[in-house]
Amino acid sequence: MANEWLTVNEAIYLTGKSEPTIRRWCNEFKNNKKAYKKEHGKSLLNAEYLRKSYYFVNDSQKTSNDDSQHKKEAMQIVYNSEIMKAQIDQLKAKDKQIEEKNKQIKMLINKKSYVWLIFFIIIVIMGVMGWFYRKELVDAYNSKITEITTFKDEIIKDKESNLQDTKNALDEIRTAYQQTLKAVDLLHVKYNDKIETKEKQYQEHLKSEQKKIMQLNDRIKDLEQKNK
Repeated sequence: MANEWLTVNEAIYLTGKSEPTIRRWCNEFKNNKKAYKKEHGKSLLNAEYLRKSYYFVNDSQKTSNDDSQHKKEAMQIVYNSEIMKAQIDQLKAKDKQIEEKNKQIKMLINKKSYVWLIFFIIIVIMGVMGWFYRKELVDAYNSKITEITTFKDEIIKDKESNLQDTKNALDEIRTAYQQTLKAVDLLHVKYNDKIETKEKQYQEHLKSEQKKIMQLNDRIKDLEQKNK
């Protein structure tokens, strides 16, 4: 061959394979630098490596220009036929998928009534479960409220009892204090009377002593006069 490296179009022409086939070959040998490379964004295939994979139905060294043109047209027809075949296969695959979908839809339609019945039963079950769950929550809430109210009433009663005891104790203390004040008043009156009595006795005793002193002074004066 004249060229060691071939473009994708040249490879299609020489091998008679479709472009997807040649592209798959490029992807398979993309890590082999001796078989495949890229230059200026174009894919280049090594002719010798490509010949090992596919038989060359056309060789530029052994054909004339007219033969090359006819073979190129033939190769284009083969290429187009392969593309059409691939498209037909795709259409068949899609038809098969559509058929499968139709079967599934028919099965769903046949089961529709059962599905609605099951759905209704599920809704009823969920409703009943929701009602029981709500009832349980309400009962638990009411029980907690009752417990809190009972505890609060007990606390209030206990506080009221403590307050009553404190009030009674204060009343007793006040009564005792009043009695103590009365006793103090009595003692005060009693001691005041005693003090007044003692003071009177002291005043009388003082007067008596003063009188005695005056008498003694008079005697002393009399004695002094007699001695003169």
